[in-house]
Amino acid sequence: MSRFILSLVLAGSASAFTQPKAKLARIRGEWSTPAAVADYSGAVASLFGNMRAPAALIGGSLVSLGMLGAPVAAKDDTPTIRALKKAYLVTAIISISGEIMAVVYATISINKLAETTVAPAASIVALIARDCELEWVGANVGFLGGLFGFVGLLGIRAWLAFGPAKKPNFKAPVAPHRSR
Repeated sequence: MSRFILSLVLAGSASAFTQPKAKLARIRGEWSTPAAVADYSGAVASLFGNMRAPAALIGGSLVSLGMLGAPVAAKDDTPTIRALKKAYLVTAIISISGEIMAVVYATISINKLAETTVAPAASIVALIARDCELEWVGANVGFLGGLFGFVGLLGIRAWLAFGPAKKPNFKAPVAPHRSR
């Protein structure tokens, strides 16, 4: 029995010398083992899905706000108002195009990650950088461009509805003096 235990101990100590130990890497000034590789394709697909749904919602609202509810040019418009109405339509078209681009890039990426075998990566960022960088940049640029255009349309519409801001009057109204 003691011979059996001794052989297990020796086998364990021998395997400690023959098995490669994890290499230490210096990350942010500290020594640590490198990250384990894993399949992060589901997490990356979720990130693209998180971008696809809001892009579709904003794109749908841009159709009604930008195209169907666009301000109509009139003959008595000043040159500034006419230019703002033209800028409104151009901004609406660019914003809708950006949101459609974001939805398309996100959908293509989700399908690509689901249909192909993805090699394991060290992190989500590493997988995006290796396999989906163009789609990630395209979806983000399209989404943010459309979002900024949406906010711009709201600003132009508010300016057209209420006119230019006037100089504020900070004088408090004075109550008329009553005589007793």
